[in-house]
Amino acid sequence: MRDALVCAFQRERTAFQQFLPLLLKTHVGRYVALADGNLVDEDKDEIKLAKRIEQRYRNRFVLIRQVCREDTEDQLPSPEGETG
Repeated sequence: MRDALVCAFQRERTAFQQFLPLLLKTHVGRYVALADGNLVDEDKDEIKLAKRIEQRYRNRFVLIRQVCREDTEDQLPSPEGETG
């Protein structure tokens, strides 16, 4: 399960980097959602976007990132921080 999550995270992070030059021209300051290597939604409000994504993509990994000119680093939470 963790391997699948890491693979999905890496796929969406790579897709975001590939889309970034175009997004910097069209979506600066907005939040974008990527699933299966595709841009699937966007919004200026991160919470509204997250709620839509939760409804449409239950049980699937979707990366939500804000488009900004500064380089930000994604991090996948460590399993040590999870409680079960």
